[in-house]
Amino acid sequence: MKHRTGGTLALLLALVMLVGLLPGMTAWADAVPSCNPANGGIIEYQGECIYARANSGYHLVCWEMSMQGIAGTFKIKNNTVDSYALEMFDTVTARFAPDTFTVTVHPGANGAAAVSAHSAAEGETIAVNGVPFEGYAISEILWSADGGATKNNITDTASFVMPAMDVAVYVTFRPVG
Repeated sequence: MKHRTGGTLALLLALVMLVGLLPGMTAWADAVPSCNPANGGIIEYQGECIYARANSGYHLVCWEMSMQGIAGTFKIKNNTVDSYALEMFDTVTARFAPDTFTVTVHPGANGAAAVSAHSAAEGETIAVNGVPFEGYAISEILWSADGGATKNNITDTASFVMPAMDVAVYVTFRPVG
């Protein structure tokens, strides 16, 4: 069974607006919106809505809200929440996540290659492991973030720091002797 969280939020908001306070509620909570992680973005007020805007390197995942012990995660169109949501919820949090980029491995003939992660955020260290077949040795370990036009040699370190873009890793092998 599929659940439509956006519809649930709309229904909850409509119910509260029609009947006022829910049974058992004694006062509005007046939540102060927050960001998680704090450096993931900012919240702006514009008219009747609050907006979540992701900082560079992050994206908005969802809004999380709780009211009188009832919690939910909502994906809200255009990253906004109507300001009356602040009056009815105990907490309103914009949940952000770091942007991630893809690492693709291209092992050459006569060996295999692996990386420590196939997806990573900018600034993470990616280790590269080349395993030559019998009679071969690693020739070069290279990485490129521009489609192969510029290749960075990391044969000595076998690791690199992830840039803010997709990366291809190339491991080549040569005969021993």
